[in-house]
Amino acid sequence: MVTKEKSGTQSGVKKMNSTKSNSKKNKELIKTELIKESPFTIVTTKGISFGCMGRHKITPDMATKEDVREELKNMSRNRIVQVILLLIEIQK
Repeated sequence: MVTKEKSGTQSGVKKMNSTKSNSKKNKELIKTELIKESPFTIVTTKGISFGCMGRHKITPDMATKEDVREELKNMSRNRIVQVILLLIEIQK
């Protein structure tokens, strides 16, 4: 049984009134950018960017999206092996 408390909460959880939220003050916490003609996505959060393939992070944290884009364009042997292993894992 849920009972209302005087403080405006139910079961210890505060109610949220969506009409009072100020969208101008709310900032986007995570930004994603798809890279055309590739399976990769650039994710940026808190000023740090990294590359992903699906839900798997495949690059280290970098300062800018441009650095990540250049890293993902570099199809080294390590990157090719990394992508193949991810594809195998996804198929399981």
